Amino acid sequence: VFAYCLRNVWRFSIDKQSGEIWAGDVGQSAKEEIDLIEKGGNYGWRIMEGFNCFNPSSGCDQTGLTLPIVDHGRNVARSITGGYIYRGAASPELSGAYVYGDFETGRIWMLRYENDQVTADSLLLNTNLFISSFGIDGQNELYILDYSAGEIYKFASTPVTGIDDLNQPELFQLAQNYPNPFNPTTTISYRLGKTSKVELTIYNTAGQKVTTLLDADQQAGDYKLKWHGKNNSGQRVASGIYFYKFQADDLIQTRKMILLR
Repeated sequence: VFAYCLRNVWRFSIDKQSGEIWAGDVGQSAKEEIDLIEKGGNYGWRIMEGFNCFNPSSGCDQTGLTLPIVDHGRNVARSITGGYIYRGAASPELSGAYVYGDFETGRIWMLRYENDQVTADSLLLNTNLFISSFGIDGQNELYILDYSAGEIYKFASTPVTGIDDLNQPELFQLAQNYPNPFNPTTTISYRLGKTSKVELTIYNTAGQKVTTLLDADQQAGDYKLKWHGKNNSGQRVASGIYFYKFQADDLIQTRKMILLR
């Protein structure tokens, strides 16, 4: 046994350059996740689904668990398909990024993970493909397998890189907080594609809500919020790992951040 407590890994790959093992793990009912697999790692199922407690539904003990790199709610992804770190030449702007997709929605994302933090997780393409797998050739160019049509597509052209270009007003972008790790203040940036009811909350690793930074209606646009490392009572919280959960209407995304006092 190399790693355990993964639910349903659907495609994993080993990056030839770094030796890292990347995997897409299909969730139960609420979350799809991307994991960086390490020897001896306990990935939490069925205590957790993504960054959320699953059994029990709140207050779960996360001691010793290896959490996902990113997760997506079922309104964004429904059956994740793991991909590859891109090392080809056709799209140099994606060099070193992890490219992955979703079987049911046909969406394809690029993820950058540097110095133990997510620096980008962006939607690249919105396709009508049933993406069952990715592959690479001898030149490290990327291929996409469409289960429905039984066809193989070569990932060769420069993709679009934002929700505005995709004309997907229902989607949003949540950036990694900066700086991260931080002390005493960090900034959380996000983009709304339409007027939405927005809630931004901070949780600790026990799943307990620390504070609510925002609970309001907002118009489409770019926004930034600062967290000063304090709870709802205005008291400073201890060093450690925290999660910020962003909800715009029924769209939900969660990211991890580190506070160092």
